[in-house]
Amino acid sequence: MILTIIVTYNGEKYIEDCLDSLQRQTCQTDILVVDNDSVDHTCETIENRYPQVKLLKLGYNSGFAHANNVGIQYALEQGYEYVLLINEDTVAEQSLVEELLKHADSKTAVIPKIYMNGSKTKIWYAAGKLDFEKCRAVNCREELADRVTEVTFMTGCCMFIHADVFREVGLFDENYFMYYEDTDLSLRMYKHKIKMLYVPDTYVWHRIQGKTEKSYYVYYMIRNRLYFLKKHAEVFQRNSGRIVLDEIRRILSKPDVYTKTFAKYQWKGVGDFLRKRMGRLDGSMKNNSSLMEQGYRQAEKYRIFYELTYEWAYGAMAGKNIAGWIAKNGYRTVAIYGLGALGQMAYSDLCRCKDILVKYGLDRRDNIGFKELKIYRIENCPEPVELIIVTAITSYEEIKAEIREKLDFSCKLISLMQLVEEMFI
Repeated sequence: MILTIIVTYNGEKYIEDCLDSLQRQTCQTDILVVDNDSVDHTCETIENRYPQVKLLKLGYNSGFAHANNVGIQYALEQGYEYVLLINEDTVAEQSLVEELLKHADSKTAVIPKIYMNGSKTKIWYAAGKLDFEKCRAVNCREELADRVTEVTFMTGCCMFIHADVFREVGLFDENYFMYYEDTDLSLRMYKHKIKMLYVPDTYVWHRIQGKTEKSYYVYYMIRNRLYFLKKHAEVFQRNSGRIVLDEIRRILSKPDVYTKTFAKYQWKGVGDFLRKRMGRLDGSMKNNSSLMEQGYRQAEKYRIFYELTYEWAYGAMAGKNIAGWIAKNGYRTVAIYGLGALGQMAYSDLCRCKDILVKYGLDRRDNIGFKELKIYRIENCPEPVELIIVTAITSYEEIKAEIREKLDFSCKLISLMQLVEEMFI
């Protein structure tokens, strides 16, 4: 048994063509539509014209990843052997399911050729791959467009997967909400040695909707790429802190990549990743014009900050700038709040300066894997220090208030951002 799952969100102008093409298949499947709270006539169209299609209304926009997971979970519970995931804005060639079924099994996921916008010359997906050197997914390798090819990346636009594959590798990671969830699933299949096969003998048409011109696309692509790189850093054979800092530096050093109209979403994407805010984009961003103005005003400061952390990541500073500023201002004993990637880099740099003693680290978390330094909670500080450097820059004011409240001694508090400003701005 095969279940086709379509996630819809205001897809009224696409859904009829998609469902009609699926009903013309030479190999029939059951069809489940999971609707993410469409406000157009998508659901009414399905209910009135396609009574044989099962429609599940979620009642809220849960995102592409979660809505697909709802459908996949239904398929697993109902005992379906295969799942076809396909976008609402596609039209399937008549033999799509039949051809994909010929190549699929419990250890092989399959994907067809995907054309753009009804054309048979403009290819959108063919033999995709994960580029492990550049840490990115490549959608189309036209030189392989007409060959059955084993691939390392499958787009969520159209996937044909055995139910056992989901049981083995898991469902989509819902932290992404939308975009990069298919890259993440592909990489997990790759890790589990599930073969991914590109089959050009059949195809779908994909109606490209100009997503790159939309603000939410900029936000999700930036935030989710950073999350993806950190989550799978070991596959790219790099330290997670370094790979993330590299990517932040690349994003912020090329402001022309995205138009100024969407600059605030670029900053928001980086900021929310650092704050570990995943899932759906905060709706208040749509009317927050002040953030754009603030982003432009602070851009140079942020750029300098990320350039500095990039230098830390590669050990190029040798303790000269940060340590020099600390020593120049007469501080000799230091504690570091936040022993994540930035905190550990700061500690390594400060240790190069013989005039500065890093006495201990502070953090809210327990069981931090950092052997070089004793780490305490704020309320358990063993002895005074002259300076506390707060590396958790995104929540500095909150942390500052907590430190002031719980410390038994007075000292200078400074965030990395403040420190950079005092040195360079």
